[in-house]
Amino acid sequence: MMAKRIFASTRIQFANTRTLYWVPLVVLVGAYIISFIIYAAIPGDEMKMGGGGLQAPLWFYIAFGAQLVAFYFPFALALALTRGEFYMGFILNALLCGLVCGSIITLGGVLERLSHGWWIEGYFFYLPWMWQAGWGGAWFLTASIVWLFMSIGFTFAAIYKRWGMLFLALILLIFALGLAIAMVVIARTDAWIEVFTWFAGFGPGEVANFVLLCTVMSVFAGWMVLRRMAIR
Repeated sequence: MMAKRIFASTRIQFANTRTLYWVPLVVLVGAYIISFIIYAAIPGDEMKMGGGGLQAPLWFYIAFGAQLVAFYFPFALALALTRGEFYMGFILNALLCGLVCGSIITLGGVLERLSHGWWIEGYFFYLPWMWQAGWGGAWFLTASIVWLFMSIGFTFAAIYKRWGMLFLALILLIFALGLAIAMVVIARTDAWIEVFTWFAGFGPGEVANFVLLCTVMSVFAGWMVLRRMAIR
């Protein structure tokens, strides 16, 4: 019985197909077309990649995670779903989004490798660093990023609904201050080379595991806020 109610919660969150499917698809296709127009304008047969177009649709999932709390949470409670059922529906929703998005990007990378960048050596989905551990590593990293972005949007929206914009702004300010202090310490100790070398030593598997750890922490924080959040 509970499984059916969790699936019902997931279906509610998937109700707006235009936002869920078409917006990220339009962003992805648009970034893809623009990237290949630029690739086609570059002379030579060397490998062409980069430009940051691949990350464009991933940022959408922060907004999508926030929308689930802002728009669908009150509606779900009005349909007699519990907070826990809505939360578990979100977890299933995020897992599905990560699976689909990771599969699309990984499949695009496989096709680009087989066709040598669509016969012009232009690579949008395939990034050598992400593929160090093969297609499985690339898929896991992409899916982990989607899960993290959705959980961040979910948690920040829950904080906003629970305590308001001022408290959310303070949390963001604390993050920014922490980052600024870390940069000052690195600059004062002249340790930029060591820091960059340390980051460069991480492979896609290590990065994916760290992203997954951050996702778990964010999801837990989101639940702690959601279980006490008032309906507005």
